Amino acid sequence: MGSGGSPTLDRWAGPLATAVGVGGLLYGLLFVWIVQGSPDWVAQAWFALLLLGALVSVAVGVALFQRLRPVDEGLALTSLLLGLAGALGGAVHGGFNLAALINPTTVGDEASPDPGGVFRYLTAGLALFLVGWLVVASGGTALPKKLGQLALAAGAILVFIYVGRLYDFITPRHKLTLWPPIVYGLVLHPWLYLWLGRLLRPPAEAPSHLAPKAPLPSP
Repeated sequence: MGSGGSPTLDRWAGPLATAVGVGGLLYGLLFVWIVQGSPDWVAQAWFALLLLGALVSVAVGVALFQRLRPVDEGLALTSLLLGLAGALGGAVHGGFNLAALINPTTVGDEASPDPGGVFRYLTAGLALFLVGWLVVASGGTALPKKLGQLALAAGAILVFIYVGRLYDFITPRHKLTLWPPIVYGLVLHPWLYLWLGRLLRPPAEAPSHLAPKAPLPSP
């Protein structure tokens, strides 16, 4: 099933979702490296991946909206807008911190533009939760029901991470508390987007020699 209105998006949504999944896995691995202690360049690569992944995920969100619009257009649009806010919030956070690492004298000690992760955790988590809700509510007609359950779990974990950061019980100071972001970054996020990458790919066209031939004209 295509998006029904954008041949270009139909063609690119799958590969872009795959790229977000692979980038998310690398992001999670770099996070573990940073927690354990890493060279300075690792943090720069980490924030660069956040910036790029957030921007690429916008197209994936639009493709999901087009798939889920027939289920409930209002909720599908709400999930798109929340996902857009989460993606742009992540992009701004990644870009800001990358600039702070490369040009510390220019950025200085200014506060993060995404305090506590309200966009990249809370807003993005609510968007994923709505996507999962719509997929499950569709009974598997829009996308597989198990993918919807995975999106529900991923969204719930992101919201939990936000609450944990807000109340300071998920903090790099205590490495045992970091299991939610590690589980999300190394398992849920890559699994979800790599699966979407396969599902959102357009069906392969049959080779020309296998395509049905036009009927011969009647004599």
